Amino acid sequence: MLMENVPLTMRRDMWFQPDGAPPHLTLAVRAERWIERGIPINIHETRILIKVREKGASVRSPPSHLKLDNVHVPWMLMPDDEGNLHVAYLVETSPRESTNITEEVILLLYTRSNAATGPYRLYANDVNNLKASGYDPSHPTEILIHGFTSNGQSSVIIGSKDAYLSKGEYNVIGVDWGVLCPSPLYVEACQNAVLVGELLAELIEFLVAEGGAQLQDFHVTGHSLGAQVAGFTGSNTKSGKVGRITGLDAAYPMFGNADASGRLDATDGVLVDAIHTCGGSLGFEEPIALVDFYPNGGLRPQPGCDNDVTGTEGNTKRLLSKDLKVSIHKTAILLVVLYVCETWTLTLKEEQRLRVFENKVLRKIFGAKRDEVTGEWRKLHNAELHALYSSPGIIRNIKSRRLRWTGHVARMGESRNTYILLVERPEGERPLRRPRRRWEDNIKMNLREMEYDDRDWINLAQDRDQWRAYVRAAMNLGVP
Repeated sequence: MLMENVPLTMRRDMWFQPDGAPPHLTLAVRAERWIERGIPINIHETRILIKVREKGASVRSPPSHLKLDNVHVPWMLMPDDEGNLHVAYLVETSPRESTNITEEVILLLYTRSNAATGPYRLYANDVNNLKASGYDPSHPTEILIHGFTSNGQSSVIIGSKDAYLSKGEYNVIGVDWGVLCPSPLYVEACQNAVLVGELLAELIEFLVAEGGAQLQDFHVTGHSLGAQVAGFTGSNTKSGKVGRITGLDAAYPMFGNADASGRLDATDGVLVDAIHTCGGSLGFEEPIALVDFYPNGGLRPQPGCDNDVTGTEGNTKRLLSKDLKVSIHKTAILLVVLYVCETWTLTLKEEQRLRVFENKVLRKIFGAKRDEVTGEWRKLHNAELHALYSSPGIIRNIKSRRLRWTGHVARMGESRNTYILLVERPEGERPLRRPRRRWEDNIKMNLREMEYDDRDWINLAQDRDQWRAYVRAAMNLGVP
């Protein structure tokens, strides 16, 4: 049967697959092209088409045995604070459970006095924690909030913290709420932004009441979705307004049609300013603050980023993060290439061809490297590729899967046809030529590589635990 125009949701960890059938090779080809070219940003509803072919009649509608419930989900690509793109679902796909915000949001205090010992973790409403923190109410307090899919090591936090402390005495509080804003759960992250804002407002009230700080000395800065968190922080302070709130390209998706109480707004602080560099795409084009800055018109692309479709710093080589490309390679390309590899009988030449294919894909993912001596760009060597990949190579995957399947068949029992085909010796004589490598020969060769006497491998397979140890060992074998 032929199925056309089936919407496929691109995810980091899963690709659409009909029950009982592997994805067609078309999926792998398109995934490889996708790695090379990237996907445009700001597409709220994109469909990737695949074809599934089987013998028989052709039909235009999906057959009944295919599970198509919730296959199509509106999504887009959003950059993190470093400019790497991640998938963001634009509908709620995972019900938001009650969370322990106090533990899941990490508040780290950076000061000049703790530069040698490292940041101190703050907790709202914990007086003893505050006394031991080194927080100085006589110094201005800067609160820095990262955006979607980022964490406390974001350049928005670390870079800004370093700049502040190099200029003077500050209490810099980095807000790490990464566990509440992971890709692809963008809607859930927007919901959690409200909760994080409420927690930060509670922290500010606590620092004022117990720490002796003044509201006018607080400056809350957030990037993208973090800017919306900053707005919720200001709108939830009870004793007054914080001195200043700065929104760096405040997130537009899911907030574009919200009223003033549902997003960053000019009334959230004494001074609310916003910087717009991605207007009309991921950020607001219209004014949202008391003071709005529009560098170079505030629209994308900014000078020096002519090829950047997001409006953030970057270029077309960074449209997709390397982690996302590796995930595509593992879940889409290898899924197709290694289909039924458990039954393959490979020669050394065929193994080499598979390694060449894998290295070609990895070079497209990791790109070139500048030579430290000559300064010229060069291809990555094979050893460098696999060090960056840091996962078992394609041949080790095949060996491990083959041994796993072998153990399964060896334990089936002598009455099963599959077992008979595995151990039976066909009648007659082979032609007079170099004998072909049999499937069993591959098994024995893999076992010899692990220094095991392969003469009694069927009995060895009866011990599940011991055989699983060999399967894991095969995954860790070095590539010759």
